[in-house]
Amino acid sequence: MVLAKENVAEIEPAYERALLEEVDRIASVVPAEDLAVQWDTPWEVRAWDGSLPRFLVQPWFADAKKGIIDRLVRLGSRVPTGAQLGYDLCHGDYEHTGNLILGLGGTTRGRFLRKAGAGVLREFSVRVAGPPKDMRTTVDMATGLLAETSRPIDFMHLPVRRAAAEDYFRPLADFQAPVRLDVYLGLIHYSDGVQGAHRRIAAAERFIEEFGVSTECGWGRRDPTTIDGLIDIHREVSEPLRRPAR
Repeated sequence: MVLAKENVAEIEPAYERALLEEVDRIASVVPAEDLAVQWDTPWEVRAWDGSLPRFLVQPWFADAKKGIIDRLVRLGSRVPTGAQLGYDLCHGDYEHTGNLILGLGGTTRGRFLRKAGAGVLREFSVRVAGPPKDMRTTVDMATGLLAETSRPIDFMHLPVRRAAAEDYFRPLADFQAPVRLDVYLGLIHYSDGVQGAHRRIAAAERFIEEFGVSTECGWGRRDPTTIDGLIDIHREVSEPLRRPAR
């Protein structure tokens, strides 16, 4: 079914109701202490930033930022007490869009065509819908969520582009994260490995004292052959945190 843009406002209440009912169904079979629910927000980040490509659905509510916060708070409030609630303030996995081409097989020719096609799609994605220039959008969204929610938020994931330098992280200086909140910066990139991660960690530490690390986005669109190496990068970057105190 294809949904026309002009019908989004009419369909939204039913769609949100279905999402909330799904949370209820999950919570009915998974004990709260074993449950974590994360809401992903790629469209919301783009809408807040004002960088949504024209071919995508634009905000249909008068105050875009207030409307986004109101909706995310409603979704979060449905997560039962005792379960963990998190938000991925995602700006879209633009660097791995091309990796959707995974059906060309494992032959040499298939791998070559997949790599070439992925490069073209990735370049298109970056040019049409690249990431925000810094963390101002995600910091402002996080601040708005924390101010409006009555239900504690346990964790937030804030993505970090590969080319991020000190100025990219500067808005974090304005982020007043409560003690209970775990902040994860998605600054690990397979393409520049441990060295790149350490560079971005050092830049982030100038503006935020405590944070976890992760990849910029999920792993679903990655080439499966990169996963083992990606896990190794996480292990090596995290090793200093796991060493016992002397």
